[in-house]
Amino acid sequence: MPVGLVGGIRSFEVASELLEKGYADLISFSRPFICEPQLIRRWKEGDLRKAQCISCSECLLVGVKEGGIYCVARKKGRI
Repeated sequence: MPVGLVGGIRSFEVASELLEKGYADLISFSRPFICEPQLIRRWKEGDLRKAQCISCSECLLVGVKEGGIYCVARKKGRI
C-alpha cells in the first residue's frame, strides 16, 4: 500500500531522503505551495533552500473566512 506523508516537511533534502529510503511513496506540500507556488521549479533550478512556509496555518483560516486561500504571512511581510 502506498504511503503518503503530510505536514511539516519543508526541505528538499528531507523529502528526498524519505523517498529514497522507502519511508514514503509521496509527500504532500500543501502549505508550502500556498506560500511558494513555484517551489518545485526553484528546487529544480538548483535553489534547494527550505520552503519559506512558517506553518502558521493562517492560509487555511482565511480560506474559510474569505473563500480563497493565500499566504497571509507573506502578504503581511512576515516572510
